[in-house]
Amino acid sequence: MTTVNSFFRFTRQLRRHFVKLKKTLLTVSTWKMSPTLASVDSILKPPSCVANLTKLDHTLFRKTIKVPYIVVEDKFIQNIAKHLKSQYLTVKGIDTIQCFQSNDSSTDHKITHDGDGEKTDRHSSNKMILLNPDLVKSVDNLDERVVKMLTEKYKEIVLHWKEIELNFGNYNVHDIIDAIFPDEEKRVKSWSIIGHILHVNLRDEKLQYKDLIGQVLLETNPTVSLIINKAEIIDTKFRNFSHEILAQKPDSDKLGTQVTVHSNNCTFKFDFAKVYWNPRLNTEHTRFLNRLDKCRDVVYDLFAGIGPFAIPAAKRNCRVLANDLNPDAFHWLKVNSKLNKVDSKLTAHNMDARQFVRTVVRDDLLSSWASPEVTEFVIKPTYHVLMNLPGMAVEFLDSFVGLLADKVDDSSLQPLVIPPMVHCYTFLKRDRSPIDSIPLLVEETIKSKLPGDYELKKVRAVAPFKDMFRITFKLPIDVLFDTRTVKRQKISN
Repeated sequence: MTTVNSFFRFTRQLRRHFVKLKKTLLTVSTWKMSPTLASVDSILKPPSCVANLTKLDHTLFRKTIKVPYIVVEDKFIQNIAKHLKSQYLTVKGIDTIQCFQSNDSSTDHKITHDGDGEKTDRHSSNKMILLNPDLVKSVDNLDERVVKMLTEKYKEIVLHWKEIELNFGNYNVHDIIDAIFPDEEKRVKSWSIIGHILHVNLRDEKLQYKDLIGQVLLETNPTVSLIINKAEIIDTKFRNFSHEILAQKPDSDKLGTQVTVHSNNCTFKFDFAKVYWNPRLNTEHTRFLNRLDKCRDVVYDLFAGIGPFAIPAAKRNCRVLANDLNPDAFHWLKVNSKLNKVDSKLTAHNMDARQFVRTVVRDDLLSSWASPEVTEFVIKPTYHVLMNLPGMAVEFLDSFVGLLADKVDDSSLQPLVIPPMVHCYTFLKRDRSPIDSIPLLVEETIKSKLPGDYELKKVRAVAPFKDMFRITFKLPIDVLFDTRTVKRQKISN
């Protein structure tokens, strides 16, 4: 019986492998046949005359192209759509499926598959499906399944051509930027939208084109009123950025720099010019939240900002003690705490991070460890220490060294200690090995070896030469009770 079961399992596995192989071969076949991949230039891109513009001129973006289309009955579109959608004309502002006008002067009915005249029925229920001219040059380029279905329905396939005028509003922002800046080094490739503000980081070589870039970004993002160039470097102890307005709409003065954003089922209000906010960390926020044990864990957020980690954690019924040195961040942290109705679970502080650890965190750990809800339950809470200040967070790890040195002889405390779980963020240049560099830097700061099960995770690329990492580890007990720091302080005094 066992042999028979093994044979059937092997057969099922073999069948799955054949299915995967078939899909792979189909994908490769499609890739080889795709005209888009075979040709770098696209009919649908802006005209070449816009290259190297110094001032935005909409008239230069106008061009007339011919696009292919087929005419089918409205009720038949759904049958072929799933096979034909990949060849649809997808241009902003132009409907892919339109009512068929038989007297349309812009149509050419002489171009057919076999050279004959048009044979398609022209009732009011007929629709024209516009196709991508880069992908469809003749009926031969249509998906075989579509050809078969159309042939069965209409006996003959007729491909028509229609003239369409494209203008500035029909191109997407990336195509416009690529066309204006043929030199790739001059292009801006990414940006962030925060409320009505679009934030871009322009490097020195792009600053001479900042006005043109700002205007393009403003006119291609209808929900945006203000384009800001912010330096990637945080230039003050309050984590503020220097910023410059590149372009703005008339109503931007009324809106100012206060924005409202939504993240992790929470609403955040803040002044973008005065506090730190990075929408590219949303995935990392989610990773952290997924670690939390609802209603049990405790979070100490040393550099909380306006609360992107702290407030969603409190919303999961975790007890949160959040701190930030920036008075503006502290203000918005409290505002957002009330806005999201978690002010009963979150306590906000406005002090230096080291002071926060040595007073607030220390006192809370001692009282929590000894509390009945912790001592009497088998499943203990996890005490999470968040340190999201990648430029210097590792330096603040020294605040935990000797945190409980005065309790080293307290035998009643030792069995109660639950070492905190530290989540520390840092930057590292790409020419250095993270495995060799980051753990060693942490060990030098805490004056102790890291436990073997620490986690080192790349969070995101910050620049072409720099990445952001997170190292997560359980703080060794010997760090908390380290008396060497206390002895050194006495000697120096």
